[in-house]
Amino acid sequence: MPSNRIASLDLLKWLALAAMVLDHLSYLAPEYLASLIFPGRLAFPLFCGVIAAHAFRQPPGSLTDSKNWEYLKRLIVFGCVSQLFFLLYLEQPQANILFTLAIGLALALAYHHRASHIGVWALLIGVLAFGYSWRELISYGLSGILLPMAFVYAMKERTVETWLLPASLAFSANMPNATAVYLLIVKPDLMLASEPFVRLLWQGGIAALSCFLVLWLCRQPLRFKVPAVTRWAYWFYPSHLLCLLLTKLAFFR
Repeated sequence: MPSNRIASLDLLKWLALAAMVLDHLSYLAPEYLASLIFPGRLAFPLFCGVIAAHAFRQPPGSLTDSKNWEYLKRLIVFGCVSQLFFLLYLEQPQANILFTLAIGLALALAYHHRASHIGVWALLIGVLAFGYSWRELISYGLSGILLPMAFVYAMKERTVETWLLPASLAFSANMPNATAVYLLIVKPDLMLASEPFVRLLWQGGIAALSCFLVLWLCRQPLRFKVPAVTRWAYWFYPSHLLCLLLTKLAFFR
């Protein structure tokens, strides 16, 4: 039976998982591994690109397909399983990335299927309002939950100019708040004199460039096989956080 897997998407998943591990390793011993956060900034946009491709590939009108509910359910369930490890290891009072991806997936699906039924607009507005209300607790904030939808838009339009939208959101998602972006525009000399802010700029720039990689790679018919990333990846997320947490408690306290 021929496989319906797309090699470019599996490649994106592998790259995202590798970048995620590097990103999380930077929190293990910041004095030695802090620079790993730079390649780690690739992870979130790559994951967003994968779920956007999932939405984009669907025929219009299939919003209620059981695969969509299964996808959302797994993201939420494994997000709940991972949350305690996330809080203890990263020591950040936010929800982990799986919750961001779940909200982003819901928005991407609603946007893609918006013309199929008038009720989809209510879903789109409702999910967006929920994300805005809880943006302070969501990893990567409002820009993060909008990123998958922006990817779908860019995939639909198929023009390089539209690629700037997800790139801009990925950059914004790596900024601490909107004030930082505003100050960068009105007082660039002051902000560029701050070493911590320059590091943030590098992180945002890497995340933005990764969006171009996602959109380019999704259009490439790869002629080599890529090992499949299947449902084991859901288990990998809490498992690797637990391993890193135990390592941190054992050797870096």
